Amino acid sequence: MEFPITNLLSQEHREQWLLDYCHPDGLTCSRCGTAVADADIQRQTQKSQLRVYGCKHCQQIYNLYSGTVFQQCHLTPPPVILLGRGVLKGEASTTLAAELGVSY
Repeated sequence: MEFPITNLLSQEHREQWLLDYCHPDGLTCSRCGTAVADADIQRQTQKSQLRVYGCKHCQQIYNLYSGTVFQQCHLTPPPVILLGRGVLKGEASTTLAAELGVSY
């Protein structure tokens, strides 16, 4: 897996990268599987800055982290990408946590 750091500087590129790797078949409702195209944007979270979608079919609320290990996580995309990069490089979790200023 490649981490094109310079390409991930803009919010749009970061979210697209996470979408490509966390949801390779596209973001869908975590309950009924309906495509995000059939959802309304409900709001943007304050902490993670992610768009929150509401499924028009089953009214489930979901975001880019739904169905991933980052579900219920309030990190913005940059630390999530860097955590993934560190894990794949074999860095110790305590080191990663210290570098990113998050709890171990």
